Amino acid sequence: WLKLHSLDLGTQNGWRQPSEITLQGLTGLLVRCPVLSAVGLAMNAWAPEIDCRRPGGGVRRDSLEVLRVADSKIKNPLSVAAFLSDIAPNAEITGYDFAYDIDGMFGTRVTKYQERWEE
Repeated sequence: WLKLHSLDLGTQNGWRQPSEITLQGLTGLLVRCPVLSAVGLAMNAWAPEIDCRRPGGGVRRDSLEVLRVADSKIKNPLSVAAFLSDIAPNAEITGYDFAYDIDGMFGTRVTKYQERWEE
């Protein structure tokens, strides 16, 4: 785990069900995998009670360049943005790529969350 540079868990097709991975779980992954530069996973993104000065609780990974969130649910986008910019300030956050939605299965549900991620 210490040498893991990239981890992608089904972001091309989405998870099609709610993820139990939280922002705190992402933080734990970044602590255990210090050289990750790309992470792709679906998560249930809601910001916990956060300290305005350090929303990520002091965890910071400047080496994370890409965070692919697939069809992740998101609540309170501004708090989530503050949290993610604190723990991974250099990461480009990308959502679900509709090019992979061959059957058009994700349409409305994914579009709703994609718009929130783009906020």
